Amino acid sequence: MVINYEEISAPPLDQDALIVEKLSDDPDISNRFLQVREVSNSTQNAPTQEDNPPHELLPIRRVTDKKSGQLSKYSFCPRDDQQRVGERITSAKHKDKSTTLFCKRLVRSVFIKFKPLPGVCTRLYDIQFGSCRLPICHFAPFSHDERMAWLQAGSSNFDNLSALAEFTAARAPSSIDEVGDNAKVCSVLGERVESFVVFIKETLMRVSWSLNELPSLVYWVNDVLDDFRGATETEEDMTIVRSRCTTEDRLLREIMFVEVHREVETIRNNMLSASSQPAAESTNADPREQSTRNSKIKSGFIPRHVLKRLPLCMLFLSNDGCARDCDECPHDRAHFIPKKLPDIVKVEKKFFGRLKSDHKRL
Repeated sequence: MVINYEEISAPPLDQDALIVEKLSDDPDISNRFLQVREVSNSTQNAPTQEDNPPHELLPIRRVTDKKSGQLSKYSFCPRDDQQRVGERITSAKHKDKSTTLFCKRLVRSVFIKFKPLPGVCTRLYDIQFGSCRLPICHFAPFSHDERMAWLQAGSSNFDNLSALAEFTAARAPSSIDEVGDNAKVCSVLGERVESFVVFIKETLMRVSWSLNELPSLVYWVNDVLDDFRGATETEEDMTIVRSRCTTEDRLLREIMFVEVHREVETIRNNMLSASSQPAAESTNADPREQSTRNSKIKSGFIPRHVLKRLPLCMLFLSNDGCARDCDECPHDRAHFIPKKLPDIVKVEKKFFGRLKSDHKRL
């Protein structure tokens, strides 16, 4: 058998055209062939799984740190929902990179201004705020000098990026300014939360917040970011953060309502405690001083009908005593109705008018 190598190496011809030419003598077979070919073409042109939107592909392609073999229990292995959120919020420059590399680069990045603990980095991959244990207070500003000292002291074990990775409690804020600074650091995550930072800086910081009120404000911040993550995961409208950054937000109004009534209750309790303090002091006073004070008070309140029966001039007690030498004076500082009033008593009468009708004729 002779093999024609030129025919083998020749480019293939249109097989459909050759088949149609061979079947041209039989119209029925030709029509059947064309029907089968049409069905075949429609099947090939149908949309494949690769043409579907990313959110319809489940599970999402997972970028693993190892090409083969079982992953270590200390590796960072995000779930499918975490992968979905991570793909949406990650910029095009950093997409399709290893998740472990993502976490480790947070330590060296000059754009990261917070303390990059392993547990914070793994939760930051898919912004697990609020109920996912990543409060806004974990983004407290971390200076360059503090970062150098932290790394030199051993920093953290970034070979362990499991679910139990290092994740310390966030420091409680001491002022509204710290909450604003934390939100400003958080704004590097994306432009979507920029309106959220502006609302804190320009509106909430105009109000005085006590130390007892700041945890409620931080709770509201975490709740807004939690909604932002939920919208990212379900591919809803991402403007939910912007719509909640107003004083008309339901949760913020409830928090402010409770805090106002709590402050009023505190002021009322302080007033009650202040009014009860003098009574307690009088109760704890020396009994001898209290009896002396009571006797003075009692002696000053003489009933009016008793004063009318006294023959003494109760409005004038002479410092020199009674000038009359008689036994009628019961006391050396007082006397009966005199026959003449001294000049000082007349001055008192002119300015004060405090003389009895019995003395006005004197």
